[in-house]
This record gives sequence, structure tokens and C-alpha cells, in this order.
Amino acid sequence: MTTRASTLRSPTSAPVSPRFRGDVEGLRALAVGAVVVAHADQRLAPGGYVGVDVFFVISGFLITLLLLREHAETGRISLTRFWARRVRRLLPMSALTLLTSLIVAWLLFPPVDVPDVASSVRAASLLQENWHLIAGATDYFSRDLTHDPLLHFWSLSVEEQFYALWPVLLVLSLLVARRCTPRRASSTVVAAVLASVLAVSFVASATLTASVPVAAYYSLRTRAWELAVGAIVAAWAGRLAARLTSRGRSVLALGGLGAIISAIGLFDPQTPFPGVAAALPVLGAAAVIAAGHGASPTLVARLLSSATPRFVGRVSYSWYLWHWPALVTCQVVFLARAEANHPSEVRRSVVAAAAVAGSFLLAVVSQRLVEVPIRRSSWLRASRLATFALGGLLVGGVVAASAWLDRRPTGLTPVAPAARFAIASPARGARLVADLSVARADWLGPLKGCVNRAQSDARAACVLGDRAAGPRVVIVGDSHAAALVPALDALARVRHWRLEVATHNGCPFVDGRVAATTGAESEYCERWHAKVVRRLLAGGPIAVLIVANAAGEAPRLLGDDGRGLNAAEVPTVWGRALARTVALFRGVAGRVIVVQEPALPKSDPIECLTLNAEDVSLCSFDRRTLAHPDRDLLAGAAAALRGAGVRYADLTPLLCPHPRCPVVTAGGIVMFKDTGHLARAFSASIGALVGLALDNATPLPSVRS
Repeated sequence: MTTRASTLRSPTSAPVSPRFRGDVEGLRALAVGAVVVAHADQRLAPGGYVGVDVFFVISGFLITLLLLREHAETGRISLTRFWARRVRRLLPMSALTLLTSLIVAWLLFPPVDVPDVASSVRAASLLQENWHLIAGATDYFSRDLTHDPLLHFWSLSVEEQFYALWPVLLVLSLLVARRCTPRRASSTVVAAVLASVLAVSFVASATLTASVPVAAYYSLRTRAWELAVGAIVAAWAGRLAARLTSRGRSVLALGGLGAIISAIGLFDPQTPFPGVAAALPVLGAAAVIAAGHGASPTLVARLLSSATPRFVGRVSYSWYLWHWPALVTCQVVFLARAEANHPSEVRRSVVAAAAVAGSFLLAVVSQRLVEVPIRRSSWLRASRLATFALGGLLVGGVVAASAWLDRRPTGLTPVAPAARFAIASPARGARLVADLSVARADWLGPLKGCVNRAQSDARAACVLGDRAAGPRVVIVGDSHAAALVPALDALARVRHWRLEVATHNGCPFVDGRVAATTGAESEYCERWHAKVVRRLLAGGPIAVLIVANAAGEAPRLLGDDGRGLNAAEVPTVWGRALARTVALFRGVAGRVIVVQEPALPKSDPIECLTLNAEDVSLCSFDRRTLAHPDRDLLAGAAAALRGAGVRYADLTPLLCPHPRCPVVTAGGIVMFKDTGHLARAFSASIGALVGLALDNATPLPSVRS
């Protein structure tokens, strides 16, 4: 966005920027470059996601600058004029990206993934992608690339929601200020509004990041303060720059650039974010922009205003739109189906580099052929009605296309099961009982409310089975424990158990410190564990306590000093953490059973079944070649729990009685929703088998096997 005007004065009595800011355009290049590199290879820019925060500051600065300039020129602000500019600037390119992504998904993606893409397209076109991701508890940092090529639209939704609200708030503020004299009252009102937005949103960011990290990451509530910082720079940077010497502005600019680069290099997916940490890149961006005011450019301004950064900054919006779908498409076409989902690092790097280069070329072409011509169209600029009509047509067309594609069948024919609930050896030609998209999406069905997803804290007890006063059985653990809940619910109804569920995605049920994920604080899982323990102990005697954790979560444990563990230390620390948990229930729990993680497929079973629906044996996997990482963990637990009477149950011999493990039962029921969890329908069908495994639970192994 470029701005040229003679020097004007805003309602804050501060000069409005009088010239095009080439350094701001160059700052866009730094922001988009950080995001693209981080998405291509997180190791190269572990904190590259802060580029989005830099974008937020730039956007808040530029739109507020436009609004204040209009008010200075005309004495009023036209909301329809502002929104029409946003439609011409943003909507054509975003609609093109969404429609292209939809077509590519239809042509190249596994059919089972197409409904998810269509759902994301609708949410993004309606400016609701951030809320769509919050509703799905989508982890920004661990999301499988093959699942959502439109994940990055969350930030555009946040910006556009801000664009809808901030001009209205500013107009109302100016109307209030108009009733006041002298001019300083206007400055006070605008300052109070900006300060309020900043303070409320920043407090929400600092507090919600600890308790509801997913919602905090995507929500406008926790991001509005970043745009408000940009607005403050637009309103008061001129006054600040006027009080600084040329050397002072240079120091300010260098400090700001250093803050942004430090965040890119020092932050990583484990950094609680946005929280307080976002202040580093946000204030850094604000400092760079503020220091750019003044007659003489700073060294940083000259660097950012050079030809290359300005060229990249000019196409930054288009590049941001295209880069993620390009990476995802390349992942699907060149990586996901190669080498059993474990492509070599060289292949992965080459594909990522090609996707980045291709998306940049696409950005340059589409910016020149679509973005610029529509934005500068004299016909559209002369008619706001035509602009809004075009916007409505684009949004309506994308929504209609996504709805049509979402309703298309996958081509898999449902049939009645031939041998209900039987576990099959790999059979040729087995058919699927349900659409594969259901197996993936409908993980826990009506039981989903019992699972504490990543955006929630410990809740009141969820009781299943026979809710009458029968034997009290409790299942605790992470999402792998949650995957057993349908089976245990069925078993509890038969055995008249009162089944209590206490599970949380990403939080193993052990008494230890766990490294953060999804930008949450490392104490998050500890607090959840402590609350659950207090609630369970207060509930009275427990007949059976069932503990099920994913072996893959064990390396996230931290030592007593808060440091990460090496591979040799993990089993011992895991065993001690589990022993401390069991000790908490001594005298309360009659039996404690640790359920071993079953053999799991290495590659995505749903995708494989989509491609091989007529011969599902091609998707089976060899049990003999699989490592069982939790065997070492169980050995560590055995050493720590010696004499405690804890037993363990292994589901693998029951679910995979043959050398090759199936992913579909003889009756056509899909067994796994992904590479880590049982599918809901299958889990609900094996209550009797899980009961058999619990009845035959054996002492913890004393040696590694």
C-alpha cells in the first residue's frame, strides 16, 4: 500500500506521514520472508512465524494513516470508501487463491481430504478461518501439511475482522471528540480509545496464552493490540520523530530491526505465543516504522528501501497467499505418497525450495495481472456499489463452489459388515463400511465432550458407562487414552461400571514437567494433571485406574532443572514420573493398569485406503519391523514401580494377531483415523477385546524387550 500526500495534521495534532514509505514496503519483505522460510523449513527460521506479527503492526499503521489522512483532508471518514478500498485490495487475490486451492485439491488431493479443504475455503472466504481453526483445536505448529492448504488464512481473517471494527470505533471516537474543544480533547479521546484496545487485548494475550493457547494464537481478542500498536505509530510517530535527533532515530531503527531478527532466530514453536513474547517483534516493527519519520533516512530505512526488499514487499501479499498452498500441494504430490510418508531430507528440501520459488513466481504474475489492475481500476474506484457487487460475487462464487465440492461422494461404496467386529488378517478386496472422511473427522463422535481439547482446562468429571453406583473405573491419559474411550464406554455398559474420563490431548498423565507445545506454557499440563488428581481423589475409592499415554510424548519430559532429556535418560525419568502419579492413588485405587500403545501404521492409513479401496491389503503393515518405543518406557516404569502392584495390558496381540497388521477389519471397519489413534467406530466395536486385555493384564516387564 503506497501513500502520497502533502503534510497534513491528524486529530492527534501530529503530522501525518507526507510521503511514500519505501522502508515500510521493505519491512513487508522481511515479514513475508520470515514466514515463508519458517513454513518451508522451521529449522532455518524457528521463530519465523513472528513475521505475521510484523504484518499486523504494518497493517494497523497503514489503515490508520489512511483514515487519519482522510479526516485531515475532508473533516470526515467515509466507512464505505474505506471498505471498498479493502475489497479491491484484498478480495480478488484471496478469492483467486481460494478457488485455485479448491480446484487443485479436487484434482490432486486424496478424496478424503477434499471435504476438509472445502470447509476451510468456506471459512476463509467468509473471514472466519481463525474461528474455524479454534473450533477444531488446530495446532498451528504440529498441523500436518497435507490437511489444510489454507491454514495461513487465519491471519487474514484477523486483519479483516479488525478492518471491519476499527474504522467504526475511530469514527465514533472522532464524533465524541468533535463535541469537545479545544483540539487537545480530540487527541485525548483517540489516545484513550487506542490505549483501551491495546491494554485489554494485551492482557487477554498474556493471560489466555497460558490457559487456552490455541484460541489465544488465532483470536482477534489477543491480536488486536498488535494492530493497535501500528495505529499508535500512525497517530504519534511524527511527534516522536520530531523530538529525536537523526542519531536517535538511527538507534531506534537498529534496535527495532534487531528485535525482529532476534525473535525470528530465538523464538521457536515452544515459545508461549503470542502472550508477552509477541511484544518483542511488535515493538521492534513499531520502532522501525516510527524511526522512518523524519527528513533524513536512517541506515535501516535505506536498507529496507533498496530495490530488492521493495520488490519483494510489493508482492508480499500475493506471495503470502500462494506460498502455503504451494507447499501443501508439493507435500501431497511429491512427498506424502513417497517412501511411506518418510521422504529423505534432501528430497524434502528440494521440494520445499521448488514450492517457494514457484509460489514467488506465481505471486509476481498474479500481482501484475490481477491485484494491481483491479485495485487501480477506474471503473471500480468510481463506483463503490460495483466494488461491493464484485466482492459479493467473488465470495458467493467461492462459497458455492466449496459447497458443491463438499457434497461430492468419494466413490467408496458403503456395504454391510460381513463379520461384525472381527479383526481381519490382510484380505484382498475388503470394502469400507463408512466414508473414509467420517473415519478421519468423526473421531470421538458424541463422546468428544469428554476429552479436554487443547483450548480447555480441567473440567468436571465426565461419566460414561453405567452411571449408577457401580464399580468406579477411571481412564486417564492423553489423546491415545481418549481413543480407547468408545471401547471402554461399551465395556462399562456391559459390566455396569461407572466410567470416569480424564484425558487431555498432548498431556501425558504423569507427575512431571512437560515441554510446551502450541505456544502454551510448560506448566499447562502440570496444572491440568494437578486439578484432575485432586478431583479424582475427592471422588472416593477407584476400582480400576487405567493409564494410557502415547510413547511419543515421553521425550517431552523435562528434568528437575527444566532442561530437555537425552534418549538414554527418558525411560528413567518417565518411570519416576509415572511412579509419582501411581503413588498419589495408593490406598484409593484397587488396581492400576498401564495400557501399552498398540502397533500403529507408519503412513497415513486413510490416505492409503483412499488410493487402494479395492485392495486394502496394500495398506497393511509388518508388525515385526515396528519398534515399540514404549517397551523401554515400561521397563523404566517397572524399575520405578517395583512392588507397587501395577500391571500392564498390551492390545497389539489382539488387534494384530498375524505378522502383518490390518488397517481395516474383516467387516470393513476402518481401524485407525491416522498414524496415532484408533478410529471411533472401530474403538466402539472392540469393547470385549479391551476387556480381555484388561482381565489378562500382566506385571510390568522387568527387562527391555
